[in-house]
Amino acid sequence: MDVNDDFFNPANITVANGATVTWTWRGSSQHNVTFEDAQGSSATQSAGIHTRTFGMTGTVRYRCTIHSTSFTSGMIGSVVVQ
Repeated sequence: MDVNDDFFNPANITVANGATVTWTWRGSSQHNVTFEDAQGSSATQSAGIHTRTFGMTGTVRYRCTIHSTSFTSGMIGSVVVQ
């Protein structure tokens, strides 16, 4: 998963239960990955990576709190865990 300037690429993915997902900062602006379930969120940063392992099935929405005011618009995404 890439954290670009003002968007995630891809924004939405499907993974197996127990999978680890890595977000890699590619842009030059500061961003974060903040999860709706408040577990495993990243720091605000302009470079580096962030990883999270997903251990329960369901959909986990995430966003950059700098570039989105909700989990429904702006710089958002989701991880569907099957």
